[in-house]
Amino acid sequence: MKYIIVMNPQINKIVLLGEKGVGKSCLVFRLCKDRFKVFSETTIGAAFVSYKIKYKDQLVPINIWDTAGHNMFNHLLPLYLRNVDVALICFQHPNLKKIQNYVNIVKDVDPSIKIFLVITKIDLWADHTLFPKVFEYASLEDLKTFKTSSISGEGVQELFNSVAEEVVSIPEMNIEDLPLSSLTILPKRCCS
Repeated sequence: MKYIIVMNPQINKIVLLGEKGVGKSCLVFRLCKDRFKVFSETTIGAAFVSYKIKYKDQLVPINIWDTAGHNMFNHLLPLYLRNVDVALICFQHPNLKKIQNYVNIVKDVDPSIKIFLVITKIDLWADHTLFPKVFEYASLEDLKTFKTSSISGEGVQELFNSVAEEVVSIPEMNIEDLPLSSLTILPKRCCS
């Protein structure tokens, strides 16, 4: 089967945000390798991976930025959120205040970024009735929610299929359509 490669002029950039230990790196590993990584080192700053999602009859290239969850790196989040198409806010516990904080960080950088709320480690929860406030908040803010498990793989493909669908639906831009104020003109150098 032949695949059409979908590429916007801008890079299809995805960023994972969330507290340390919620399983962001394991989620990416499950997507890319279709396995669970038992031991995962703590992410320092951010990790980066390029991947092509098979979505319908297309290969959708995405660049995934997996950010560190330590509070000492939170000041770097606006840098990682530049030119992002989709932000995945990952969480294991229904702490609405922390989730809202991440949503606000994303919206402060760029309100057009599509935000998905991702419950991780659902295999550890016997009962998801603890999440009604999160689902209510997601509904009010028009945010998609996903339940995932990196151990079993449950929900991971559905999550990234929705990411691919979102990226494919972003209209392509031509450089002619960009306002002159958004273009950077580099100064000429003597020998270039």
